[in-house]
Order: sequence, then structure tokens, then C-alpha cells
Amino acid sequence: MKKRWGHCILLFFVIIFMYLFVVGGLNYVVDPLWNFRHGFPAGKFQQAFDERRQKTNWLAHHPYSKDAVLFGNSRITIFSPEFFPGNLFNYAVGDMLPLEYGPFLQHFVENNRGKTRFVVLGVSFRGTAGQFVNWVKTRRPAPEEYREQAQRASSRYASLLDFSLFRHSLRCVKNDEATPGIYVRLKDDFLVPTKKAPVPFEEMQKEIRIGVRANSDVFGEGYWYQSDIPMYRKMKQDFPELDFLVFTTPVSSHVLKVLVKEGRIEDWERWLRELVAEFGGIWHFMDYNTITSNDDYFVDTSHFSTAIAHMVVQRLYGENEEHIPEDFGIYLHSGNIDDYMESMKQKFQNLSGDV
Repeated sequence: MKKRWGHCILLFFVIIFMYLFVVGGLNYVVDPLWNFRHGFPAGKFQQAFDERRQKTNWLAHHPYSKDAVLFGNSRITIFSPEFFPGNLFNYAVGDMLPLEYGPFLQHFVENNRGKTRFVVLGVSFRGTAGQFVNWVKTRRPAPEEYREQAQRASSRYASLLDFSLFRHSLRCVKNDEATPGIYVRLKDDFLVPTKKAPVPFEEMQKEIRIGVRANSDVFGEGYWYQSDIPMYRKMKQDFPELDFLVFTTPVSSHVLKVLVKEGRIEDWERWLRELVAEFGGIWHFMDYNTITSNDDYFVDTSHFSTAIAHMVVQRLYGENEEHIPEDFGIYLHSGNIDDYMESMKQKFQNLSGDV
């Protein structure tokens, strides 16, 4: 009997050891939560299954010296730091809300070994949809919880034994450079995802139908305007030494048609006027122009290609603008916003007949 119990105990410890070795070992090597600083090639092609946690962990556990940080939603995740002058960190994540910018900026500044000088904001009109903002807030922890978790050593090492994380690690091992929407992990850096356009015609038509329905849900009957300005104002007050560069993100004309149909153009105008009043001026790309009216530049109604992302940055900094359509991007300020709004009225009237 004692011998039998001895075998059972031995088997128990063998199973525990194998679990620790296999699950813990693969989670450490692949590191899908970006907790560790190593350069193993296995599993380096990684999905963004929890970008907030991944990027917040990266900042907490990797030494870095950056002079700028970029915030925004999923449209902004494809903006490569190489597009920008200086040394920028892309902190954009899917469905990022303006109320998250301040806490995550605090995390970036606190962990930065260099001197933070600039904040670049890629803002979206969707962030004014009060019911959408509330829905998103209920689906994830507050930014402070991500920051606290990133700083806890116990959380860092306990995640190695997470079997659900092990499944993500296995997926990463199976990925390759052709896998859509992946980050490429390096030892002390990562490469952002890329998006290529045009997509096949039938696929794009399907995406348009999906996108129109989704945006109609956001900007339809349940929409109520929630101003972003209090969050921006507080962020500027908390970090008076930083310079802010703000731009609105392009969307396809199909989204603009939804705004016209649902009667949201006055809210869109209010949003732009508030941004201009708060920041003094902004770069604006979310209107009807040569790029947004051409589906060949988009992968769906709300997401453009990496080439367009690069074009946006070139316009922001006035670099290599010869190939950029003249009507793509305008710097709005108090001196030209009235004339701009008048010029847009006719374009939106034309769109109203095409909804």
C-alpha cells in the first residue's frame, strides 16, 4: 500500500513538473503578454489579443528612451514609429477612448528614461458617442488597473502558468509573417501590424455592408453627444510641459454617408470646433476627399491601409507631400474653420442623395 501511494505521489509531482515545464516554459519563451525582455525567435509573430495589457507591460519591463507617444484607436495601431521624426512609441489600442489617454500617458512618462516632449493624438468622432463609450467602459478594466498589474511582480510570473495564455502562445508559434494583424516581437522593440489595400471587390462589398450597419448602430437613434474636451483639458493641465499634435482619423465615405443619414453633421461640426478651440488648431482628415471617397485605400469602412497612415504623417510634418492629393488633410484653426464648414455643406448635401 505504501509503495502504491508513493507511486501516486511521484506521478502527481511528475504531472505538476510537466505542466510547469511545458505551459510555463512556452509562455515564457513566447511571452504573449510582453512581460519579459528576451529575443527568442519562436512565436515572435503575435496577435494583439489584449493590447492595453501588452503595451502597458512592455513599457513597465523594457528600458526605453522616447521623446513622443502616440494615442488612438485601432486605426492608429498601424502607424509605424519609423514614419515620425524623433523616437516615438505607438500606444494606440483597439477602441481606445479619450478618457484613457491621461492615465496611460502618466504610465509612459513615469517609465520613460528619456525626456517626453510630444504627444500625438489620433482622434475619432466615434469617441463622442456617449452610449458607445459607456458600453466600451463596461467591457474592460480601468487604465489604472492595467498600470498596477504591470508593476506587480506576482502578476508577471503568475501569468506564466495561465493555460489560456498557453493557447495564445501556441497560436503565436503557428503564426508567420503573412498572418493578418500581427505584431512582430523583437528583444527591445516590436513592429506594428500592417494593412494592405485594395482588398478583393466581393470582400470589400461585404465589409461595407457590415460597416454601414455597425456605424448606424453607433450614430443612429441611441446616439448622444459626449464631449471629449474635459479629458483633453485635464491631460494638458497635468502635463503642461508637453506639446500636443492632434489629428482626426480618415474614414471612408460610407461612414460619412451614415452621419448624413442619421443627422449627425451638426455634432461632427461641434466636435471639430471644440477641438480647434481647445488645441488652437488640428489636422483634419475625416471629410469627403480624394482618399476617403475611394474604397481602394481601405480594408473596411473605418480602417485604411498602412500607405494612407504614412501619407497622414507626411502631411502632419510637411514631408514628401508631392504625391498626396491636395484635398487630403487640412489644418483647421479659428481663421479658416467657418469657411471650411461652408464648403463642406455642399459636399454633404451631395452625399445625402447617395445614402
